[in-house]
Amino acid sequence: MNELVERAMDLCLPGHLYAKAPVDLACWDIMGKASGLPIADLLGGKRDTGTPAASSVSSGDPDYMMGIINKYREQGYVAHSAKVGGNIEKDIDRIRHIEANRKPGEIILYDVNRAWTRREAGIVMNAVADLGVTFEQPGETLDDIAEIRKVTTSPISVDETLVTLQDACRIARDGIADVFGIKLNRVGGLTRARRMRDVALAHGIQIFVMATGGSVMADTEAAHLAQSVPQEFIQASWSCQDMLTVDVAPGRGCRTENGILTIDDTPGLGCDPDEAILGDPVAVYE
Repeated sequence: MNELVERAMDLCLPGHLYAKAPVDLACWDIMGKASGLPIADLLGGKRDTGTPAASSVSSGDPDYMMGIINKYREQGYVAHSAKVGGNIEKDIDRIRHIEANRKPGEIILYDVNRAWTRREAGIVMNAVADLGVTFEQPGETLDDIAEIRKVTTSPISVDETLVTLQDACRIARDGIADVFGIKLNRVGGLTRARRMRDVALAHGIQIFVMATGGSVMADTEAAHLAQSVPQEFIQASWSCQDMLTVDVAPGRGCRTENGILTIDDTPGLGCDPDEAILGDPVAVYE
């Protein structure tokens, strides 16, 4: 076990050629189990409070989108990622309708997913600037978003173009965005994500954590990172649990309860898969 811990620590040191995200997570899990600490504590310290889980609201007519939000509200959700983009006139109507029905304390992120040109972004964001809403990835590239930033006062979040530590440093240095949307698989795992988190905290940038692995294990990994972020800087952590057709770890890991994801004191990730559900291994390493 000691040799495994030393190897895990070596893989996670800054400057190392980073392992792929699943291997990176396995290393953190080994360190946590060996030290008797949850990953969130290894990342710098675990908040006592959990993190709001964010719903995913597909784009459509305003009433259709509000119907999805209301469904999640019944489950206790206070954070929502609403998809926009494609038709700027409809986008303006969607945003105004949702904001007119927003409840106090709700967190709503309008996810453009790079669907707007620079001109379209400027039109929509300025048309609803009085609402103070946050737009995620309103342009294709960081260069696009930097130019969009010049013509609007609306807060901006980036996720698809936040891939490397250099991206994080540029965003922070040039004031390109107000929120980091850290997608763990996209950035390469917890080791890199932790460094991006620290860049954000050092520059007063808030954080939205997203799991893109499509399992309770991915949700649990994201929840560990999210719960290591101070309360005033965390927005929410996107959860994919309600979209799964197969649960690889029944009864294990971090589950959304009343709209909140909470990490307990279980050492490591706290979520081991059921190997019987996974089936035969593709490869075995000794």
